[in-house]
Amino acid sequence: MTESRRSERELTLRTGKISGVETSDKIDCAVLNMSQSGACILVPDGTRVGEFFELVIDCEDAVRACRRVWQDGARIGVVFMGGQEHASHLAE
Repeated sequence: MTESRRSERELTLRTGKISGVETSDKIDCAVLNMSQSGACILVPDGTRVGEFFELVIDCEDAVRACRRVWQDGARIGVVFMGGQEHASHLAE
């Protein structure tokens, strides 16, 4: 398998919450690994996550706008979005 990430991921093992665009419900998650450009997160089995959402990692002040790139069961790969792209997709 060819590596397509823009930057190397580091193991983090942190907890966080996902907020969906269509709903105000928050989903608990675990952040397994993370880089400057994205992360791999783990959600409870059977959880449906939209293509665009916000991720807040516990003990951090930042809210990261995310786009789901892949999902394999409870594991989800995301890319972090920024600037105008963040604002325009979350408004849809």
